[in-house]
Amino acid sequence: MCRMMQVFLVPIMAIKMATLHAIARCSKTLFMTHRQRTAVGLALMVAQAFFYNAIFFTYALVLTDFYAVRIDHVGTSYRLRRVMFLALSCSAASLTRSVDDQ
Repeated sequence: MCRMMQVFLVPIMAIKMATLHAIARCSKTLFMTHRQRTAVGLALMVAQAFFYNAIFFTYALVLTDFYAVRIDHVGTSYRLRRVMFLALSCSAASLTRSVDDQ
C-alpha cells in the first residue's frame, strides 16, 4: 500500500541583514507604540515557559510516585513523538501562514 504525500512548494525568500534603523524602528513600535500588547505578549510567553517546564519536568515524578510506573518505562514513546511532531508542524505552518499574510 503506497501513500501519496502532498508536496507544498514554498516560495524562495531573500533574507537581508537588518540595519540599525530597522531595529530602532521595530523597538520603537514594540516599546512605544504598542507597549501594552508587548507586555501582554511577553507575560504570556513567560507564563507558557513556566507551565511547560512545570509539566514536563514533573511528569516522570507523577508517573513513578502516584501511578507506580517503573522508571525504565517512563519516556517518550513512538506515538508521543508522532503527536509532538504533528503539533509542532501545524504550529510552524500556521506561523508561516500568518507571516505570509502580513
